[in-house]
Amino acid sequence: LYSGAVKNPRELTELQDKMKEYRDRYDAAEEPLLEAMMRADEWQEKLSEAKTAHAAVLAENTESLEALTEEQAALEARKTDLDAEISEVRPKISQEHLSHYDRLRKGKTGIAVAVADGPHCGVCGVEFFDNDYRKIKRGEIVPCSNCTRIPIVI
Repeated sequence: LYSGAVKNPRELTELQDKMKEYRDRYDAAEEPLLEAMMRADEWQEKLSEAKTAHAAVLAENTESLEALTEEQAALEARKTDLDAEISEVRPKISQEHLSHYDRLRKGKTGIAVAVADGPHCGVCGVEFFDNDYRKIKRGEIVPCSNCTRIPIVI
């Protein structure tokens, strides 16, 4: 009215209503945008925490892997030593005893030798006959009467 661009008060009211409508639409559009920005900030924090946790787990896994790799190398070296020792000892054992030992290893879940627990078999617990126990103590090979494993006295 004062500038002369709007001559009718009705036009002024219409313009004011239009401005109010645009302000309301702006506010309505701005609110979800602000909420989305706040959620994005929250997710960024969570992402940062997750990255930190992930880095910690990776570091722990790396340490574990290094330790396991060292242990594996040590075990492989030990296995090589034991294989060499087996290669030296096997020719000194009679073929009859070796075949019995090999048969037991295949059929008794890989355990062919039982440490005697006093006069009892360390695996099945059966008591040895007195004569057999004396032979076992002297280092003779006498299979257990129950599980047929080869008892030894340590």
